[in-house]
Amino acid sequence: MRRPLHGFDLTFLMDRPESVVPVFACLMQRIIAAFDGKPTIIVLHEAWDLIENDFFAPRLESLMEMLKEHNALVIFATEKPMNALDAQTFDIVMRNCATHLYVPGELENDYSTPRLGLNEDGISLLSRMDRRKGDFLVRQGGDNIALRADTATLPLYAVLSGDSKSLTGGATTSG
Repeated sequence: MRRPLHGFDLTFLMDRPESVVPVFACLMQRIIAAFDGKPTIIVLHEAWDLIENDFFAPRLESLMEMLKEHNALVIFATEKPMNALDAQTFDIVMRNCATHLYVPGELENDYSTPRLGLNEDGISLLSRMDRRKGDFLVRQGGDNIALRADTATLPLYAVLSGDSKSLTGGATTSG
């Protein structure tokens, strides 16, 4: 049985900081009200501006616990984790997400920052991976697993990639 997929692009809110809390709070309230016990996935891509405020930041840990109790899985995705290290919610997100996925960056990154949660083995694996080949690292319970996704066969890849060229079928190149 297929479950419906709903997506909300809240990028426009970043130009209206006074609207972030009321709109995101209303959206979260509607999502929570729709829970029926069936597994639910909530993906927050580059959502630091949504949760990094005086309303959500102090409530984030209890919100994530409540979502877990309602059989909801929260995925926080960020393309530049090094930029998020200063966020007051970064440690809460890292602590409350049992599984961490790491996709190698296009540029060289220093993955040895302890707050990223990687051990030496994970750092070594990630440094040898190629994003263009679909490589990524899964870390859970202290274990690292290097994986490669055949992104050409994943129907939702274009949506989840956050790349407008993928959505329109345009070609992408990298130097």
